[in-house]
Amino acid sequence: MFRDICICSQFLSGAIPGTPVSVTGPFGKFVLSPGDLTGDRNLLFIATGSGIVPYMGFLKAILEKSNSKIMELGRILLLFGVQSPDTYLYRDTIERYVSDFNGRLTVIPCYSRYGVDSERGYVQDVILREMDMVKSLCSYGGLECSVYICGHKSMKNAVMESLMTVFEGDPKRNAIMNAVKVEVYE
Repeated sequence: MFRDICICSQFLSGAIPGTPVSVTGPFGKFVLSPGDLTGDRNLLFIATGSGIVPYMGFLKAILEKSNSKIMELGRILLLFGVQSPDTYLYRDTIERYVSDFNGRLTVIPCYSRYGVDSERGYVQDVILREMDMVKSLCSYGGLECSVYICGHKSMKNAVMESLMTVFEGDPKRNAIMNAVKVEVYE
């Protein structure tokens, strides 16, 4: 049984059994770069909705490598845009990862339709509100920072604009922005 909380879930719960459904991907293009598994860089993950799914695999792979002492960990910031706490996918697993990463993983849920105005916002709004944290991540420990964006295509440009604002005046701005890895869906 599907919970009627997201677009796909609503469609599937209302579909007549046997209804043909077209799906695409994944195509394996949105993956962690090999350099991002060495632990010598910090990671900024930005997701909306089901765009969280690739990050679950990323976090698992990073955790497995760090637990086997193959790598030391940089810091990871995950900004996850969802409508409300009821639509927060993988909440239990993410909370466990926060604990397992021993302070190296920070997760900020971005609720677009829940809470008071000072707490609400789309991921692009939260990037600006948490500008100091994002800047700090991208310079923490003198490490480079890799940025990944995954989610609905409607947020890509706004997120990129927010990141441009965050890194305004930073000599590494162009290098950071040119290296952003993006996977969007309709």
